[in-house]
Amino acid sequence: IGEFSKLTNISVRMLHHYDEIGLFKPSIVKENQYRYYSHHQYDTFTIITILKSIGMSLNDIKIYLETRTPQLLIDLLNDQEKVLDQKMKELKRAKDFIKTIRSRFKSMIFIFNTLMKNIFFVVMIFTTKTTKVLKLIMMNMSVFIIIIWIQWTK
Repeated sequence: IGEFSKLTNISVRMLHHYDEIGLFKPSIVKENQYRYYSHHQYDTFTIITILKSIGMSLNDIKIYLETRTPQLLIDLLNDQEKVLDQKMKELKRAKDFIKTIRSRFKSMIFIFNTLMKNIFFVVMIFTTKTTKVLKLIMMNMSVFIIIIWIQWTK
């Protein structure tokens, strides 16, 4: 089992699992429970690896290996293509959502930074040239703008 594991680049544990579920059994199992694989099994294992790599379930792979008809393979590949198409749609929706959120946050950050700079300059100007009443109005306006920004980002 160790040599076959190295040859196929799959763990011994996974080979045991495949044996347990009846997907890929060793050609010989000795009394001491040592498992031996034949070089003739390499092709079968390659099929398993390819079908697994496109996302096919181990159960579907097992069904195919038990019958190995061209039509069954075509049917399984068609089903898997539908699954992959659906996953691609879901991933595209997720990617589009990320783009939308990123764009909104960039806009909010720009607006917030612009408002804060303008408020700072207005407050600086009013602190040197206005009465306490005008200063209070400007400070209240700043707080109001910050509250609006916080509510908008929720």
